Amino acid sequence: MWTIYLGLTGLAAANPQVVGLGNYTGALEDPRFLTSLWLTVLYVGGSAIIGQAGLGFTLAGILRTRTGPVRRLVEGVVLLSWIPPSTVVGFLWFALLDRDEGTLNALLHTPGFAWLLDHPLLSIIIFDVWRGTAFSMMLYAAALENVPPAHLETARLADAGVLQQPRDVVFPASAATS
Repeated sequence: MWTIYLGLTGLAAANPQVVGLGNYTGALEDPRFLTSLWLTVLYVGGSAIIGQAGLGFTLAGILRTRTGPVRRLVEGVVLLSWIPPSTVVGFLWFALLDRDEGTLNALLHTPGFAWLLDHPLLSIIIFDVWRGTAFSMMLYAAALENVPPAHLETARLADAGVLQQPRDVVFPASAATS
């Protein structure tokens, strides 16, 4: 409620004046706001929806049927991205993407290429996906443990494809147990 009140009043803190929807219409007409809104949609779509949720669910689904050292290795590598503090991870990514001394430029033989300056949104999305996939994978793995294997086997016998199994079996079974 407080945010709505602030949006409907002017900027004067001592004597706020009600300006109605003027602040909102002004924001919608401002090209900088529309640009920031578009960048936010790209970031959330690329990082949270496609990246973290998609990759986390895919990894959890693939690892669900695996056992032994391969599963433990993949889980360990994915979880290693989540364990270090954010400041350490930020420094590591900066060292990887640095223009002059960056590891990625050394590997690709592209000295002077400024990944963070030339492709900032893509760099941040990749960093965020790398950092957040572990948590998504753990959540989806826990949810997938509640899906009875017999349901998936029945779907396979009914010729349900790779995309139909999550839609018709996994998601309804996960929703029913939550």
